[in-house]
Amino acid sequence: MEWIGVIGIIVGLVFFVIAAMKGWNVLITSVVTAVIIAVTNGMGIADAMLGAKSSYVTGLASFV
Repeated sequence: MEWIGVIGIIVGLVFFVIAAMKGWNVLITSVVTAVIIAVTNGMGIADAMLGAKSSYVTGLASFV
């Protein structure tokens, strides 16, 4: 399972870079990238995206 997670991180980052170079919206692309990474690392999508303290949305909200 470790290699699938590493491959998922690499695929997510490659997707993000290619989408950003094509001019796609970075906020939407980053959500898709986070879902790719969460799925390939065996995380629950709802917990990874909408969890209480260490979720993607919490980090995005604090950044914005």
